[in-house]
Amino acid sequence: MSVRFEKWHGLGNDYLLVDRSEFGSRDPKSWTARWSDRRCGVGSDGMILVGKDPLGMRIFNADGSEGAMCGNGIRAVAAQHARRLQQLWSGAVVTQSGTRECEVQSLGEAGEDHVAVNMGAATITALPDGLDSPFPGVQVDVGNPHYVAFVPDCETVRLDHFGPKIECAQAFPNRINVQFATALTEHRIRLRTWERGSGITKACGTGACAVAAVHFAQNPTVKSVALELDGGLLKIEEANGSLWMTGPACHVYSGVVPD
Repeated sequence: MSVRFEKWHGLGNDYLLVDRSEFGSRDPKSWTARWSDRRCGVGSDGMILVGKDPLGMRIFNADGSEGAMCGNGIRAVAAQHARRLQQLWSGAVVTQSGTRECEVQSLGEAGEDHVAVNMGAATITALPDGLDSPFPGVQVDVGNPHYVAFVPDCETVRLDHFGPKIECAQAFPNRINVQFATALTEHRIRLRTWERGSGITKACGTGACAVAAVHFAQNPTVKSVALELDGGLLKIEEANGSLWMTGPACHVYSGVVPD
């Protein structure tokens, strides 16, 4: 039997959304690795299994590994739900790292919707001993793990070299997402990202939250910042100890793939 999917993206970070009830007993890891391939498959940064009643999601990276949370993906899940209801929507989405409150703020005529998500609190810790990296940084947990380093100019960092080297370092037995950021002003940051299990991506929602959390900790009077990612802008605000992420979600197309 075939599998129906919808392809969505948030700032170019693209996922195949599949109804969990229709996916059946298929192995999500091998299925995702096969169909995420950009030459021999559909092409994506991963797959999201979407559950209903309650609305929930499981995220699988392009290599088939499972992640606990995805900031761009959760906006797509919320927007897809709102479009099926044919109205704006606010409510909870259950993820592997906990329940997140979402608010679909607009449904655009061109297919670009805007969604705000309460991503919860961030936990910032020192990097483990033994990490071989020329970039001082910190470790940040926002439902999934991130290495965050602020550098003078992130455009000059060889992301394809240092990204996988840090992701797979022995200091991170479960691997880690890698973020290189440059503060342009107090309220604007340039960010480049290497995602665990997917490589270089145009955007990373949880990565933007992790970078913003470090920036807020270093600048206590700043409560809002715009993150410039390769795919566009994300807005991150801090309120009552939680990080609110606001950005777009776009439906690209619907399709069917064979088993």
